[in-house]
Amino acid sequence: MIEDSRGTDHWDDYAVAGFTYWPDDGPPVSVAPRPGLLLEGTFPLALPGAFVTAHNPGGPIIDAVENERLHCALLDDVAQHGWHWLPAVGGDPAGSHTEDGVLLLDADPTDALRLATRFDQDAIYVWRADVFELIACDGSRHDRLGWTAEVGVTGLPRPAYG
Repeated sequence: MIEDSRGTDHWDDYAVAGFTYWPDDGPPVSVAPRPGLLLEGTFPLALPGAFVTAHNPGGPIIDAVENERLHCALLDDVAQHGWHWLPAVGGDPAGSHTEDGVLLLDADPTDALRLATRFDQDAIYVWRADVFELIACDGSRHDRLGWTAEVGVTGLPRPAYG
């Protein structure tokens, strides 16, 4: 079970959330899980992408300044590994809770899990052409879901990086 310090289970929240990323060229792409293995939209990546954030380690919401510090540390770690990434924001469908992160484009999902674990995260998303995976960093859960991808449909601003 994925719980925060108050004992609240967040797995169901993760299973309906998703992420939006900004390609190097073109409009943003919003990706969300779907029940079953239903797929809707186009998978535009050459390899699976893994969404990782460093925000709100352990679950509870923390100070924006500390989240920004952690996010910069995440970017440094990604740069040290030489991974290609795109700016991304994860969050609930309504956009009421969002977390800046990265969509790793050439990191093995195992490496993405290790990275998220270093930042005390609960889970990562791995988006593949045939499945959307929600994987708990502690190994306790691994859901295989369908996905929907929408191009150019987001109310989220592109995050500023660097």
